[in-house]
Amino acid sequence: MKTIGAVLGILAAAFLAGCTMARMAVPPDLPASATAMPVEGRKTFSFDESFHFGGSRVESVRRGWTHSTAWRFLGFESGKAKQTYEFHLKAAGGDSWKAHCATGVRWKEMEFENFLDSQGTLTWPLHSDTGFACTFDREGSKAWKLAMDQGTDDLVMNGVLTDGTAVIKVEGIRKLQGTPIPLGEPSGYLFLGPDGLVGAVEVINNGTVWIAGDVAPDVQSALACTSASLLLYRALK
Repeated sequence: MKTIGAVLGILAAAFLAGCTMARMAVPPDLPASATAMPVEGRKTFSFDESFHFGGSRVESVRRGWTHSTAWRFLGFESGKAKQTYEFHLKAAGGDSWKAHCATGVRWKEMEFENFLDSQGTLTWPLHSDTGFACTFDREGSKAWKLAMDQGTDDLVMNGVLTDGTAVIKVEGIRKLQGTPIPLGEPSGYLFLGPDGLVGAVEVINNGTVWIAGDVAPDVQSALACTSASLLLYRALK
């Protein structure tokens, strides 16, 4: 039945694409301060994968890590990942972030608890042995880390974004605007803080990013980095 549902979702998306551009269904409880920021400059097939949304710019995208010999995910060697990529993000506030991401990560090999560096304050249920992980670094600031995986029966990834203290859940969705039939792959991801939604990213077509304007600037930058990493992740398929 799940296979049939996935096929119907793909057919629905194809039908919608033929009539109008398919869009992620925007959650009704998205904060009013989270204005839509359309992704501009995103290219599917190009050596230059730079793009921007709002005041944030994603630049220097590179498949593979330029500093793979020096960079490690706390014991996780780059050679153990199926694919790796890195990029720079210049945030709206002027801060510059460096992101490293890896797909096909084996959590048992990279010491999951140490990777999240939560001092035992965070437990995240892993549904599979492999996943998707990123670190977002800014000079003079504590790194944010993203850890996601996909359960055997799931069609989307779910995970957590944390700096070791603050925790934001990342939930994949398949809902499309204007139809009850879900897409056969993620249409986007929701970012949930302790008090509810703080943002979202649409990953189909050109993409759109929403980030609440009333959260701390550091959190806004981390959400911008997460949005960029998920937009680039889809391009790997």
